[in-house]
Amino acid sequence: MIIALEVLFILTVTADTILTYKIINSGKGTEIGPIAKYYIGSKAAAIVITIVAVAFLIGWLRLVNMTWMLIPCILRMAWLCRKHVRILNG
Repeated sequence: MIIALEVLFILTVTADTILTYKIINSGKGTEIGPIAKYYIGSKAAAIVITIVAVAFLIGWLRLVNMTWMLIPCILRMAWLCRKHVRILNG
């Protein structure tokens, strides 16, 4: 169960990242914050930071025995993915 939640979280984060780049490349969206512009502008840095952040979150939740907290994270990421798909198709 725990591994399934972790895999689902990783997949939703990956989907969100891919859809974000697709929105920006399509011209339907842009990042306005200076940190977000750097983050999106450097794909290598974005991938590394995302992997480190996801690994840290999963590791920390395992350490404190609260991996069930991934459920709201997965729901939020799924909502963001749905929003991105609607922007791309709209």
